[in-house]
Amino acid sequence: MKVTLKGARVSAGMTQEKLAEMLDVSRLSVANWENGKTRISTATLIAFANVTGFSVDDILLPSESTKCELA
Repeated sequence: MKVTLKGARVSAGMTQEKLAEMLDVSRLSVANWENGKTRISTATLIAFANVTGFSVDDILLPSESTKCELA
């Protein structure tokens, strides 16, 4: 299952402000990650996954429908 950063945040019932507070970053940082303006660091992505309940794989790996099948 692939989930976007925004999708994970919303599914976890958090505002950008609340997530930013939990990750000790600015709300603007969260907005920039969600809009693809900046990239989230590996350490912050792990913390993001922990607070939202999604795995890093859910966020980074392609969904099943987009995986390339080997012959």
